[in-house]
Amino acid sequence: MLTAYGRVVGLESSKIISTSLDSCLAVCYRQSNCILAYLNSVGHCSFFYNKTTRIIDVEETSEEQNQVVGFKCSLPDQSCPRVLSNATLELPVFNVFWQKTSNGWKLIKCLDGWRLFDRSNNSYVCMKFFELSFGSSRLVAENVCIENNSKLSGVANSKETLWIRGKITIQLVKPFRTADWDGAWLDGERKCDTSEPNCHNYIWSDGYTVGNEALANNLYSPNNTATKQSCLTVFAEKGPHLNAVSCTNYKMAVGVMCGYQLI
Repeated sequence: MLTAYGRVVGLESSKIISTSLDSCLAVCYRQSNCILAYLNSVGHCSFFYNKTTRIIDVEETSEEQNQVVGFKCSLPDQSCPRVLSNATLELPVFNVFWQKTSNGWKLIKCLDGWRLFDRSNNSYVCMKFFELSFGSSRLVAENVCIENNSKLSGVANSKETLWIRGKITIQLVKPFRTADWDGAWLDGERKCDTSEPNCHNYIWSDGYTVGNEALANNLYSPNNTATKQSCLTVFAEKGPHLNAVSCTNYKMAVGVMCGYQLI
């Protein structure tokens, strides 16, 4: 546990005990899901957990204010930094990190089970694959995302596409699936003139995906389909990993990629 003078801002913990600093830190350290301990000026210890929190803001304070935060983190050389701002704070859990701010630290993380992606436009997106009944429509896929407080997600780059493809491949062990052409619904709809059969102008509606970098040399889109196959899936074919499909008549969906923007 790395300690510093600071306080948690704008977030209440569901578990508070009266104890010493050493005990406060020890309890958090022993609990696998505890990522931050905070002891306030009157000796009340609060714990913050990985599964229930998306963002935690920690504000640096002075020694006189008698407020201490304990970060659960791993340091590259296992040494204790003399200055907190010099530390690279990496938590021993997947896709969670502390970002330095002007007056403290901000924890950036997805809800449990969601994958964090750092977008090139300085935003962070959490994504998750949900399995669907074979052949589910795009409308069904959209509703699954809504039910999980998220949106049908677009893809920003090949890294995201390959991760999604891996999720689909896992589903293909089920014998009634059609293997290579199975896919997961994505956000994005092609807006092209009929004279441009291979147009890659996809419009994203999720509110956080921008540009068509993910489509470059990675979209299976036969000629004369600009108006007939205007929606997107990630599919299991070994070549291109994105497939242009009918928005209303694609019968090989096995899942959907949902997402939400963290910051």
